[in-house]
Amino acid sequence: MKNEFDGIWVIDPEDKAAVSIYGNMSLEFSNGHNLTCNIYEEGKVQKIFLVYKVQNDVIITDQPSSPQVEKTQFKFLGNGKLMLAFNGVESIFIKKQ
Repeated sequence: MKNEFDGIWVIDPEDKAAVSIYGNMSLEFSNGHNLTCNIYEEGKVQKIFLVYKVQNDVIITDQPSSPQVEKTQFKFLGNGKLMLAFNGVESIFIKKQ
């Protein structure tokens, strides 16, 4: 089931704080409950596979291979932008696809 998260989201290059914290990364939401975090460094891609659900304005993620529930507040900002607040740090992502 498709939802408004589905697709690839990349860190807004204008969000210098997020770029310095997370580097070059993307989030790929699919099938209404799968989330792949892609971290690009030194010509390689590290993939972290998660499952997620949404409750109100919070994304709840879990990593099946190493269970640990995490909660991230979110807000759609319009213009294909998504704000995620994880551990008190707000980051802006842009929808690529």
